[in-house]
Amino acid sequence: MGEPEQSMIFIMGLSGSGKSRFVNLLRQNSVREGAGLQSETQECQIVQLRLKDKLVSVVDTPGFGDSRKTDAEILSTISDFLILQHAAGFQLSGIIWLHPIEQQRMRRPDLQALTMFHDLCGKDALSAVTLLTTRWDHVKDERTGAMRERELRRSFWKDMIDHGANAQRFNGSSEMAKSIVRRLLRNKPVILQIQKDSMESGKRLCDTTAGARIMEDLEVDLKRQEEKVKKAERELKAGAQSGDQATEQALRTRYEAEAREKERLISSCQRMNADLGQEIMEKWDRIQKDLPQAGAGSDSDSCPEHEKQVPNKGTAPKIENTRRNRWKGRVSAFANVLGLTLTAVVHIVLPLAGITVG
Repeated sequence: MGEPEQSMIFIMGLSGSGKSRFVNLLRQNSVREGAGLQSETQECQIVQLRLKDKLVSVVDTPGFGDSRKTDAEILSTISDFLILQHAAGFQLSGIIWLHPIEQQRMRRPDLQALTMFHDLCGKDALSAVTLLTTRWDHVKDERTGAMRERELRRSFWKDMIDHGANAQRFNGSSEMAKSIVRRLLRNKPVILQIQKDSMESGKRLCDTTAGARIMEDLEVDLKRQEEKVKKAERELKAGAQSGDQATEQALRTRYEAEAREKERLISSCQRMNADLGQEIMEKWDRIQKDLPQAGAGSDSDSCPEHEKQVPNKGTAPKIENTRRNRWKGRVSAFANVLGLTLTAVVHIVLPLAGITVG
């Protein structure tokens, strides 16, 4: 028998909420965890594991609110992956949103990220969402944590829970992490709103419900940053006339930093305005033509009809090789579209196909 069709589970949340820690509880030392305030995960990472008789590919995603990336960049990265996951035919069985319970209040960026997550999923997919409160060991007393938990359920998470999302505490154990994933694997595959908007409706990321909110803030940030650049440029010109080289160098360094931030915001706007769905679909179709074994359809479609009906000992290895080759083709194409390096293909993506490495 060949490997069964694999499902994907997405792990999402704010930066520092414990996403990488959760993934490592499923499979030890599979991703790097950040020890400081900055997020360790900068790109989506795939980790494969087997839970009893089922294969699952867990995707660790960059956290919103990262100090090194704008939320627009993070949304674009996650959207690229989600669009390709849908185009490539990998099933999505569930999404886990992590929230650190020691956080005393919901800040504006936290609310924006949560709203964006809600919009990204869409109401039809909320039954496949699990909302987890994490880091209970960092709360001074359980009563304080329970009060925050009630507020989340009654206010910030209420609409998602009303539409089928499951909310629970996470005790930080490997056993509970695996139990949560096993439950999600019983779901029927879901299609998220961001996937429908990008692939079925042909919307640009900035025109999707999730992207529109970010785009508004991004345009405000860009205008503010343009003013900072102009101010830094004026100060640099004045400093150059003073004849003080140390002052001039400090002002030049500041100007260059402000200019880099402006370029970063412009790049984010360009990504938000791109037709990601069409770009990815065109590249996916183009790459598949060079990799016939990565074509669409079920695994059995590649096998001759008489071999599908009579899987005897002689034909079983042929069927297995055909399925394995087809998986290799699909995963190679998947990696190609995302622009992953050879190292990433070997150590991150190929395990998705059940391919033994090393």
